[in-house]
Amino acid sequence: MTCSGAFPLMASNSGEFVFNQPRVHQAVMPAANGISNAHSLARIYALLIGDVNENGNTAACLLSKKTLQLATENVTPPDEHDQALFGLMTKFSRGGFELYGDFFNVLGEDGFGHKDVRCIFSLLNSKNSAIPFFLLLGMGGSLAFASSSRQLAFAYVFNQLDFSTLTTDPRNLQIFKIIDTIIKEKTVS
Repeated sequence: MTCSGAFPLMASNSGEFVFNQPRVHQAVMPAANGISNAHSLARIYALLIGDVNENGNTAACLLSKKTLQLATENVTPPDEHDQALFGLMTKFSRGGFELYGDFFNVLGEDGFGHKDVRCIFSLLNSKNSAIPFFLLLGMGGSLAFASSSRQLAFAYVFNQLDFSTLTTDPRNLQIFKIIDTIIKEKTVS
């Protein structure tokens, strides 16, 4: 079931994932069916952390430094287990994003996004940096993140949702390993 059981994951008449159907794409379900491409999603994240220069035009940052700082401030009590995420330890920010500095340290302490990336960060467990980072990992594996101090924004999206694996998509893990390696190499040089 999806959306806390509001409708099934699979369509009963076709066996297709409900979120791959055009009628669901057209519905307005905040935080449940954002449809975008990787470029636009990365641009939105870039605009959260700074001005964006693109094709000779500059778009102003959407948030002030103070608002970004407040939006990424941890509001989770110490050692609280997340009842929705199988009892894992999580940290959520005032802006509603999950904080990932403890798990993907190469991008830093003020990273934020949304659920289900804990296994990626546990596998990488980079301990050589303290760089701001926030991330969104969407249903089906799409992801977007930004690092304020690195002035880095990135997004990766899928054409169709696929829930054949309930663990981390191997493509996402590869992306994080590559980012981890590049940032560590740049930090050393």
